[in-house]
Amino acid sequence: MISLQQLELAINRARAVRPSRGADAQLDPEVSLLAELYGQMIYYRLTTLALSALSKRELEAWQRWSLAPSQQTQTPPYPGSQA
Repeated sequence: MISLQQLELAINRARAVRPSRGADAQLDPEVSLLAELYGQMIYYRLTTLALSALSKRELEAWQRWSLAPSQQTQTPPYPGSQA
């Protein structure tokens, strides 16, 4: 399952690495794909979405920009601390 908040974080992560380009601020294709998913979830008032509902391209983009499950529950170390 993907929550709306997780999808938003993945979009923000992707935009940080692949910002909009050009005079028309065109989104990267994967960012656009994730943003379309986000828009559909908002429109249909979904708070979660099953991974099985995603197309192959959507799933690949989600997997690329979402955090690994182990990273989602861990607190990052403080700067300068031993990891």
